[in-house]
Amino acid sequence: NAFEEIDIIRSGENYGWNRVEGNVCFATKPCQKKQFARPIRVYGRSLGQSVTGGYVYRAMQTPALYGYYVHADFVSGRLWALSADVSRGFTVPLGETDFFISTFGVTEDGRLLFADYSSGQLYELQAP
Repeated sequence: NAFEEIDIIRSGENYGWNRVEGNVCFATKPCQKKQFARPIRVYGRSLGQSVTGGYVYRAMQTPALYGYYVHADFVSGRLWALSADVSRGFTVPLGETDFFISTFGVTEDGRLLFADYSSGQLYELQAP
């Protein structure tokens, strides 16, 4: 319970649960991190406590976000965009909200929606 992580799921990969969290070994047995698939994003408790997975942005309304994986933290209300080029591991903070972001959705034309758990309202992600 020290980190949140985002992984790319690939058939046959071992993500190390419950021996590795984020990039840290917590196993009581010897732990070889190289034997496990590494997450593409890790953040600690200073930024949040429960990652809410999102979608890759494909709408034309915000070209700068096109191809980025947009995700949030349920507890902190923070939103981020993660570069589609995972080799760069590039994360862009999109902002902080007062919402408990519980889920994301996508419209037919690729616009990104998210829901606030406490109010039940849907919101559209829009560029400033």
